[in-house]
Amino acid sequence: MTQREKKLATGLVVLVGVAFAGGLLYFFALEPFRTASDALTYEESQLADKEKDLARERGQIKSILRVDPRLERWNEISLPPKPMLKPNEQLSEGLKKRHIDRIQGEYEKYLSEMMTNHRFTAINVALTGTEKQNVQKGKQPTYEKVMFRVIGRGELSSVTGFMEEFHKAPLLHQIRTATIDSLSAKSGTKAAEGELEMKLNVEALLVDKATDREKLLPAKLSGPLRVLAEGDPPRNYYALSAKNMFTGIKPPKQEKPKTKDDRKDETPPPPKRRSEKPEDVLRFVKLTMLCYDPSIDRWYGTLYDQAKGEERKVSKGGGFRDLVIKDRYGETALTARVVYVDEKQLVFTVEKEKSKKFYRMRLGEMVLTALDESLSSSDVKELGISVD
Repeated sequence: MTQREKKLATGLVVLVGVAFAGGLLYFFALEPFRTASDALTYEESQLADKEKDLARERGQIKSILRVDPRLERWNEISLPPKPMLKPNEQLSEGLKKRHIDRIQGEYEKYLSEMMTNHRFTAINVALTGTEKQNVQKGKQPTYEKVMFRVIGRGELSSVTGFMEEFHKAPLLHQIRTATIDSLSAKSGTKAAEGELEMKLNVEALLVDKATDREKLLPAKLSGPLRVLAEGDPPRNYYALSAKNMFTGIKPPKQEKPKTKDDRKDETPPPPKRRSEKPEDVLRFVKLTMLCYDPSIDRWYGTLYDQAKGEERKVSKGGGFRDLVIKDRYGETALTARVVYVDEKQLVFTVEKEKSKKFYRMRLGEMVLTALDESLSSSDVKELGISVD
């Protein structure tokens, strides 16, 4: 082999080696790198899309909570979907159905009592149906909706009070539609002036993952429930009755002017003191809060007068012991003294015919209901209350 042929052969071998090495580099390095780079680019684009979707969903949740902040505590205020089970007890479909039927009955009773407390008449509350969330086949519905029809007659103050209490209630419910008509304006209808007919379609939710409990209302929330418009001072919705949109503002009655001789012989009548019946006042005063104040090491309660839209704090000590409830004319409907408050109850005493009786109020109870039955001497002794 000539020198020239040796060089050509060597060059060919080197060329083949370089080509082989290039192939190895491509198949074992460049191609996997390109594939991984393409996959990384695709995953990054997918991640960016997911982050956009997540940001959009968070924005939607924020908007929803701005409209209805109560949804932030859905797991606490949902109607309980399942009962509290005993140890080693299994949840069967029959047990769950009986629980849901009982909760529906309690909610219907709750609406009826709320209507009664706000002085409605001709009350009719009825379950109109249930509806589960539409989901794909094989998936479990997230919630079940129960729907009620509520009808009643009352004044504008009754409508206002019911609406306010409904929205402040610690329950996951809403008024889907509301119709309020003036009965006195309808032809052929016998009704007092200003009497209204309210018709509501109410919906309440049983969310599948909500906290289990036996009773309709939660015993305690993990924090305050933000509802309605917030402000300082709190808004008084009963002020709507001062300018009633259904009856308007009546002009003062025009009387014939009296002559000098008429006024000379006229004896001025003694002024009449107007007042309300105590039971008509006390049935609208509710215990809405029991709270501990660590700054003074004392429990206190909050009473809310639904008829007047006023709230006051009462406690065992300090300047909050005397409990005086007045009617709309400033006359005293009840004079009592608070003697005991804890996380479960508020106890007050009333002196009747030279005897002192003790009464207990629990959260959500009206003063008039508490006065139905006094505490026994053993109950008073158990709470450590002095009878002197």
